[in-house]
Amino acid sequence: MRFKMSTGLLFLLFSFFQNCYFNPVVNGILNPVEKEENGSLAALGLVGIAAETSDLLITGQIRDQNGVAISGLVLLPSLPSFQGKLAMPPYTTDSGGRFYLPFQTGSTSYQVLQNGNPFFTLILMVTSPTDIGIGTNGAPLGLEISNLNAVSGTEPPNFFDLVRVFYLEGGVTEVNIHNANLGKSPNPLVLEFSEPPASVDSEDVSWMPNSVLIIPATSVGYLNPSVSGNQLIFSGAEGFTPNTQHFIAFTSNIKSATGKLLSPRAVRFCYTPSVNCVFY
Repeated sequence: MRFKMSTGLLFLLFSFFQNCYFNPVVNGILNPVEKEENGSLAALGLVGIAAETSDLLITGQIRDQNGVAISGLVLLPSLPSFQGKLAMPPYTTDSGGRFYLPFQTGSTSYQVLQNGNPFFTLILMVTSPTDIGIGTNGAPLGLEISNLNAVSGTEPPNFFDLVRVFYLEGGVTEVNIHNANLGKSPNPLVLEFSEPPASVDSEDVSWMPNSVLIIPATSVGYLNPSVSGNQLIFSGAEGFTPNTQHFIAFTSNIKSATGKLLSPRAVRFCYTPSVNCVFY
C-alpha cells in the first residue's frame, strides 16, 4: 500500500505537471491575481475554518496514465455508512474525472470500480479542510489523483476542468500528448474540457501568452484559438527542442462559456525525432 500525504508526498504527480499550484516557477502564471471563488474554501468563508464540516465535501480528479480524466468511476466506501451526510453512496466521477465525497476526518477507504469491475482502492486521510492526504492500493502505474479541495456541499459544483490534451496525427488520428514521446510537434493542439469554453477575441493578443505557457519556450507559440463544442483548438507552434521534455501549462485565464475559471493544469511530453525521453 502506498500513502502520499498532502505535505509533499501527495500523489499529485511530481508537483509540477500534475498540480501546478505547488510549483513556484509557474505559480504566478497559473494563479493570476483575478480569482474565482470556484466553490472553494474562500467561497465558504473558512478563513478560520468556521463552517460546519458536516456541510463540506472533498473533491479531486482522477486521470489515467495519459493524463485523461476518467469519468464514470464509482467510489464505494468500505466502512462508514455516512448516515446524515449530504451525499449518499455510490459516488461517481463526472465528465472532468472529478469526485465529490463526504467530508470526514480520519482515514476512509473507497473501492473504485470501472465499468462495474474493481479498479483500485482510494484512501482519504483527513485532518482538516486544509489538510487532506491520499493513498492508493492496487492503482495502475501512472494514475493521477489531483486538485484535492474541501468545497461546500450546499452549493452547486463550480469547476471548469481540462479533460485531455491531444493533437491530430494526419488530421484524423487523435494522440494524447501527456507523458508521450512524440515524433512530431503537437499541431494542431486540441484541449477538451468538461464543458464548452468561452470564445476568444481574435484581436486580444495577450490572451494566448497568458493562457498557454510552454517550457522550454518555443520559437513560435500557438496561434489562432478557435472553439468547437467542448474543445479549444490551436495551431502554428514551432521550435520545440529535440529529445527534450516539455511542459505546457494551461492557466485560469482560460474560462468556460459560463464564466468559470479553468482549474490550472500542466501536461508533459517529449519531442523526440531521434531518441525517446524517459519519464519518471
